[in-house]
Amino acid sequence: MEIAQYLQTSEEPTYLADRHVLHSERERIKGLDIAVRDLGILLGLDLLRDWTHAAEEIRWLFISKPYLSIDGNWLAGVKNAAPPSVVVHLAKSAGEFRSMKQPRALAKKPDFDVSPAADFSGFDCLYFENAIDDEGLPDYTWCFRVRNGRFP
Repeated sequence: MEIAQYLQTSEEPTYLADRHVLHSERERIKGLDIAVRDLGILLGLDLLRDWTHAAEEIRWLFISKPYLSIDGNWLAGVKNAAPPSVVVHLAKSAGEFRSMKQPRALAKKPDFDVSPAADFSGFDCLYFENAIDDEGLPDYTWCFRVRNGRFP
């Protein structure tokens, strides 16, 4: 994992990696169709698997369990919604690691429809209700982590 190598040689004590899976402004400007939305989710699940596997190999840093974050606006196909991203917290010391905010949420079964290729078995699902958006609706995020003892 290149991020771990960077932190190991950096003077920074911690690093928050937040990698979006799609970077095309074209899709974001036009709004999302179902194919682009599902592609972002599938790419996110693949990156989550990769980062989880890589994190298990790193012994010289404190690393959180990587998680996939999918914004509710992305799922709803809202124009300019942020694409899914995989997030991991890294720190050089236990003290620094404890000071980093880790996600806390309710376990919940996903209640959105995606491509059958998006297999969420083997993942723990967490749900966050972040705030109220400009239109008075809840702003929410779905997060997924590889379940302990199972590697999908």
